[in-house]
Order: sequence, then C-alpha cells, then structure tokens
Amino acid sequence: TTSVATTGALTSLENDSALGFAQTIFKRLYELRLSEPLRLEAFVALLESLNICCLQLGKDLGTWATYAPTDTDAQRKLHRTVLLLLLRSKLLQVTELDGYLYDRVNGGRNVVWLEFTMAFIRTAVLEKIVDPSDLPKTMSALMKLSKSGGQSNQISQLLRAVEEMSGSIAKDRSTTESSAGNPPIAAAKTEKSAYKPTHQQSSSISAASLSNLAEATNRAFESITAISREDPSNLKQQVMVLLEGWIRLINEADNNDKMLQYVQLLQQNGIGKNEE
Repeated sequence: TTSVATTGALTSLENDSALGFAQTIFKRLYELRLSEPLRLEAFVALLESLNICCLQLGKDLGTWATYAPTDTDAQRKLHRTVLLLLLRSKLLQVTELDGYLYDRVNGGRNVVWLEFTMAFIRTAVLEKIVDPSDLPKTMSALMKLSKSGGQSNQISQLLRAVEEMSGSIAKDRSTTESSAGNPPIAAAKTEKSAYKPTHQQSSSISAASLSNLAEATNRAFESITAISREDPSNLKQQVMVLLEGWIRLINEADNNDKMLQYVQLLQQNGIGKNEE
C-alpha cells in the first residue's frame, strides 16, 4: 500500500484488513490435507510476507493456533505440520509454543497430547527447526515423565534420540566453523557483505516445493500466453477502467446503489453472463 511505501507502517484500517486476510489464510491451512504440501507451504509463505508489514500478526498467530481443530488423529497430524511450518518461518514465538505444549501435556495425564508433543519435538529437532533448550518447560515435563509413568520407556528413548541429534548438530556446526578458520576481520566483513543467500536459502518453502512451484508457474504462464493471443486488442484498457471503478467504489460509503450499477457494468462488458 501507499502508506507502507512512504512511512513503512500500516494505517489502522489497513492493519485490520491485513489481519483479516491473514486469518482467512490461517483457516484455509486447516482445510487442506497433508497430501498437499505445496499449498501448505505456499499459505505459510503468504503469512510470512504479511508478517513483514503487519507486526501484530506474529502475536495473533500464537493465539489462533490454540483454537486449531485437534479432535481427530488426522487433524492433530495436520496441526503438528502447520506448527512446524510456522515455527520454521519464525511466525511463532518458541516460548509461547513451549507453554502451549506444556499445558496440553498436563503432566502426562493427556496421553494424546503427550504423543503429539513427542512426535513434534522429534521432528523439530531432526529438521533443525528448534533446539530442545528453547522448550525448557516441555522438556522438563518429559524428563520427569521419563522416570515414571506408562510411557517412560518411549519418553526415555525420545530424550536420548534428541540428545544425540542435538550433539550431532552442535558437532557439525563446530566442525564447519573450525574448518573455515579465523579469517581477518576485514576479510570476514567483506565476505559477509558479499554473501547473498539464494531465494531457496532465504525462503521458508522447501527446495522440492519451490521446484514444483516453479514448474507450475511456467505451465500457467504458457497457458495464459496462449489464451491471451485471442484477447481483444482493447482488453487491457477495459480491465483498467473496471479496476479503477472498483477502487473508487470500495472507498466510498453507502455505495449499495453504485455497487448494483457496477455489477451491471461488468455484465455489459461480458463478465458474469454465463452460468459458471
């Protein structure tokens, strides 16, 4: 918007609109299936972009996540995936997530959420999305449950696996840093300033999904190009006129009559005439 371009901030109305749009996207996440990973990651990428200009979104997402449907096993698996994607994109506060999981586990009394949390932590640590030390309350609860309770063996195995994965990650990081040496400060600054991450490295979408998205985009572009060859010569001007009319209309109050006139204008231009 104009206000973002000039002042870097949204107006109150624009902020509310952005949050409303983001909430719609968030709800759509839970209407998808795990067999649609590209759509899941694309929606999260949209939320990530909105979060740049609407800082309130990062605070609200944590609240919205607590109301996500988790009644069935399929819903819980989808919820776990969404949480992982949001956390990977820095859209969830780790401390808030820690409290959320801790409360749901309820000292081990909620077996369903205990299993959910165990699977979540295993995946989050394995994929290097979160460090176990960032979830002190949840890890402390699991540590206590590993010493007693019906699932103490499974929890102990998880904690050992998490410890091994964390140690392996730390070792790899240390090896990488030591092999790189200790370059002079000036050289390090030059190297840092010259480094520019690729789109794949900076994106929250996985490399495989980005590849699929690129292929789909190319196919869509080819289809649009083929169809556009049959467009009337003045189509661009018609669209611009209709768009300008719509922009004026939505900025006016008490525009019910004008809305009807606009619909009639669309029909005169051949839009909305067919049954589809």
